[in-house]
Amino acid sequence: MPHLYEGMFLIDNDAVRADWAKAKAVVSDTIAKHGGTVKTSRRWDERKLAYPIHGKHRATYLLAYYEMDPPAIQAFLRELEIRETVLRHLQLRVEAVPEGETELSEAELAADFQVPEPPVDEPPPIAPELFERERERERERDRDRDRERRSEERPAEGEAAPEGQAAPEGEKPAEKADAGSEEPAAKAEQPASQEPALATSDADADAGTETGKEG
Repeated sequence: MPHLYEGMFLIDNDAVRADWAKAKAVVSDTIAKHGGTVKTSRRWDERKLAYPIHGKHRATYLLAYYEMDPPAIQAFLRELEIRETVLRHLQLRVEAVPEGETELSEAELAADFQVPEPPVDEPPPIAPELFERERERERERDRDRDRERRSEERPAEGEAAPEGQAAPEGEKPAEKADAGSEEPAAKAEQPASQEPALATSDADADAGTETGKEG
């Protein structure tokens, strides 16, 4: 036994501008394809969306009441998902068509009925706090790039900074050795407390002996 459903369909405003009757037919024809019967169908409103859908920031709402066998509903919903004209949809089971819906639906069938032109689809302005948050993220990215650049330009450990460029803060420039003040490696390694051995010649030895004799 068919059940009565209320369907709210968000219709792409590009399709509405092109031809409202054809945009409505996308929904009604799909209902009929799956064995349903449309009771009423009308433009409910045109509104700004809470969030972008397929890049759209506004849409026209189509409100329809229709009957359909429950087993056919899932196939019907799957087909709606591939319809580019329908951005989103919501289906609810109801007991009856609300009072006044039939008259509003029939009014759109009049020859002189014209659907209002949808406004230009523009993204909403960014809230000040979101804008400031994005600016702070951009400043942080700039600071990260500066730190990376300084790290790449810093000379390796033990390597003197290029001439004319100060050594990075916290680091001492490498001292350049003076060739004229170098001492032999062996002497540099000798302990400070050890005195060099005194070389004695045979003549010195003899002189010492003689001095001892004189004493």
